Amino acid sequence: MFNHVIIGGTFDHFHLGHQRLIEVAFKKGERVTIGIAIKDLYKNKILSQTIEDYSMRKKSVSKFLTKKSWQKKTKIIPITNIYGTTLIDKTIDAIVVSQATKKTAERINRLRQKKGWPGMKIIVVDDVLAEDGKLITSERIRMGEIDRRGKQYQISNISPRGRSSFGRKYQKKRLSLPEEMRKELRKPLGKVFKNTKSLLHYINLPAGRQGIMEWPIVIAVGDIINLSLLQGRFNPDVKIIDFRSRRMEIPNYKLPITNKLQITNYKKYTNKPGTINIKTADKLRRLIQNATLKKQKSWLVVDGEEDLLALPAIFFSPLHSLVLYGQMDLGVVAVEVTEAVKNIVKKLLGRFI
Repeated sequence: MFNHVIIGGTFDHFHLGHQRLIEVAFKKGERVTIGIAIKDLYKNKILSQTIEDYSMRKKSVSKFLTKKSWQKKTKIIPITNIYGTTLIDKTIDAIVVSQATKKTAERINRLRQKKGWPGMKIIVVDDVLAEDGKLITSERIRMGEIDRRGKQYQISNISPRGRSSFGRKYQKKRLSLPEEMRKELRKPLGKVFKNTKSLLHYINLPAGRQGIMEWPIVIAVGDIINLSLLQGRFNPDVKIIDFRSRRMEIPNYKLPITNKLQITNYKKYTNKPGTINIKTADKLRRLIQNATLKKQKSWLVVDGEEDLLALPAIFFSPLHSLVLYGQMDLGVVAVEVTEAVKNIVKKLLGRFI
């Protein structure tokens, strides 16, 4: 239908919405230019520090084009502004956009017409929705809300073993750890640190992670871990405690070096040993969201045992966040939250009863 179609975007964490844009472009066009944003264009996006680098995003797009045998009809270019090549390439006769970017295309057409060029045909693609009915976006994936297929990271979506559903029809108050899984959960989900000094070094110098200079948020699960970090002058974004260590009661923290340990007027959230309380996990999800979007630091004080809350902490956290929890006789486990780790946790939670 059109000789030269253009599409543009960040194409971060390549997902179903990106696929739809490209598919429509090739359905309508003989050849397609795909513009991929570079850093200056997305630096103000939420969690921009966790956006994949240009080469990785280009590779994901190229892989999809190869799968569809469209690579010979495509040109991939870096773009530094919202216009891409639309104001310097007169041959472009159509642009494929989402509903959210339609106004940008209309603005480009007005500028083209001022140059005496014909306007581009604006092709608006239907929104691709996640299972919660909301739009699939790279931002939501970075936030840890959904995966690339639009599946939610929500405990209420996990079907406990032996139950056919876990939603409106069946509201369970808690997930219980099966006895046969206890040994399996002793296997660390991340790096193990024997002392606070090495852990603090890792937290403050997160080396080896692609282009990411800081953790979006840090969550610490356990009284001794939080006490050690605060003594080392590091204040985690979300601190989960139960005033116990190895089930022995410890007093409320009162250290002269800092008032960050003074916890007053707090509310305790129930979480019995060997379980994950659904309401408490949901409270944790909200605290993680506030830490990410509003930079609010918080405590979650548990009545019972906090150990298993490390799993929903990983499950709910933005990608490339850091979750710390204690592993008896080993040390502190530091888990960088990745898509792979989230999927491991999802499978683990699905085996709870």
